Amino acid sequence: MTTSDSLSVLFSPHGLVEAHIVSLIKTAQVRISMAAYAFTNQNIANAILDRLGKGVYVLMVMDKSQTHGQQAKIHDQLTTAGAHVYLVSPPGGIMHDKFIVVDGTWVEWGSYNYTSRAENNNFENGKFTFLRRRGPAKSIWMVTMGF
Repeated sequence: MTTSDSLSVLFSPHGLVEAHIVSLIKTAQVRISMAAYAFTNQNIANAILDRLGKGVYVLMVMDKSQTHGQQAKIHDQLTTAGAHVYLVSPPGGIMHDKFIVVDGTWVEWGSYNYTSRAENNNFENGKFTFLRRRGPAKSIWMVTMGF
């Protein structure tokens, strides 16, 4: 861990964004807050399921229109394992946010959907920010989700 705020940026395809996300999730000790538009990446889901099994609280918001097919499978796995998953359908739009807040200090955010296509085919970015104080990361979640 770093003692000062930091920012790292990775790009896909083949930029190891998935590996960094999985590593970040594995560091969670208390809480993972996540917003996911598209979520079909089983490796990322497995990392979250592992943390759930270790008692980490998981709160997730997903766009309701994106919970069909493979995404329904991951949604069902996470809710069965105890994640608190909220499906939203904003009037006239979509919930297109993509970010993960881990223990109130690490934030992953960017254009990267949590899908295999984002890792292997699309031009995406994932930014990893460490914030020494928990307040800014909590504020990102609260402002984005309207809390």
